[in-house]
Amino acid sequence: RDVAKLLQGLDARAGEKALAIAAPYAAAVLAHMGLSVTAQESDAAVFDVVGAALAEAGVETVVAPLSQPQGEGYDLIISEGAVIERPESWIAALRPGGRLAVVERDGASGAAILYVRGREGVSRRELFDAAPELLAEMVPAPAFAL
Repeated sequence: RDVAKLLQGLDARAGEKALAIAAPYAAAVLAHMGLSVTAQESDAAVFDVVGAALAEAGVETVVAPLSQPQGEGYDLIISEGAVIERPESWIAALRPGGRLAVVERDGASGAAILYVRGREGVSRRELFDAAPELLAEMVPAPAFAL
């Protein structure tokens, strides 16, 4: 349900270029909607399970750290997992006018956020409450501070 609402918030259109980070289901849906989709996972084992279905849908797959989006100039980026704060590298991979849908979560609950990259900044709009699992590799290491 949350993935469907994230997709709705993105207002995806056929012909757009999309990156699905740790989001294989969203990648398949976007491809069936007529977008050019790249699915990125940090663990190749994910594609051992869903790779054939993604290939059949026309999704390109890539294995790379989630913090390092492969490619640039995306119209939209989506993640099915949560992050504590938006990764700047994800924003940088968007073209001006591009949209990022991700859940930000620092604790038990979080919020789905839609970011839009402008030419001179980034706008932020909360879409709905959500609490998917945090993307483990995107959680900063604990640090001691006085």
